[in-house]
Amino acid sequence: LHAYGESAPRLEELLAALAGRLGLHDVEFFAQPTGLMVAFGPLERQRTHLLRVSPGSVDLGKLTRVEAIAREVAEGRVSPADGAARIEAVAGAPPPYGVPLTLLAYATVSGASAQVLGGRPRDLLCAAALGLTVGLLDWLGARRPRLGRAMELLA
Repeated sequence: LHAYGESAPRLEELLAALAGRLGLHDVEFFAQPTGLMVAFGPLERQRTHLLRVSPGSVDLGKLTRVEAIAREVAEGRVSPADGAARIEAVAGAPPPYGVPLTLLAYATVSGASAQVLGGRPRDLLCAAALGLTVGLLDWLGARRPRLGRAMELLA
């Protein structure tokens, strides 16, 4: 959930539901962009653990699928082992659209945004070119982790 862009409050809520399903009581979660703190036990004897995590990029398709699996596990409709296997399958799935179509979408959305903002034809072309450039940076950043960390700055 964290890797695909889940919000901190929603992540904490789902983790608490999963902990309850697993019979873990007196568990508190605190999610941050680069860490997850988990506290076990009653306050006077609480043990806290910090898990360092790498911030992921937002992937709404995978986030939706993983969140649905987490809900099914929390509601008892799927076993934790089956849920983990299904999440691994989601994580290993290739992108649903190829690179050319994805780059075309970057350019199209950027050009359409310029149109919505009242741009003239040359503004639309410029925006589409910039969108294509951002798409290329995103594609390259997925293959080169150092570049990926600088993606927002470069874009």
